[in-house]
Amino acid sequence: FTETTGYTLDDLSSKDSWKLVLVKMPVNYFSDLQHKGTSPYNWHGEVQSKTKDGSVLWESVSISPLINDENQITHYIIFKEDITPRKRIVEELIKARNKAERSDKLKEAFLQNLSHEIRTPLNAIVGFSSLLNESNGFPQELKDYTSIILNSSNQLLSIVTDILTISRIQTG
Repeated sequence: FTETTGYTLDDLSSKDSWKLVLVKMPVNYFSDLQHKGTSPYNWHGEVQSKTKDGSVLWESVSISPLINDENQITHYIIFKEDITPRKRIVEELIKARNKAERSDKLKEAFLQNLSHEIRTPLNAIVGFSSLLNESNGFPQELKDYTSIILNSSNQLLSIVTDILTISRIQTG
């Protein structure tokens, strides 16, 4: 404990020395210990503590009472493990997941916007190509060209639709 926190045994000699170390405790922590202290009760949880230099660390803590022959608690045995590195990794994973989710949403919004921006002019090309292709006053060669424009535009519309569909499937 002294190695982890930097406090000496003299620093912790007072009854309220726990106030030096503990930063964040679970709700009802002390009342649970006192209330359940009349019978053998083991407590386990995670607490946030601070070192003598002010840095914060997370600890996994187990507290067990020592009970004398009169069934009274005389002392507590406390086991602590520094879990700060694990907590940091979990925090980094959560941040990475949130960033990936935001990135997916941005990607989908971008693809939807791009799809709209591409479809709008393509729909006009398809529509006017169809009109030209169905018109009777044009030579066959011109109808062949407009048919190529129409087929290519429809293929491009299909590709844009497929990209948008794949994006929606990927983002759920």
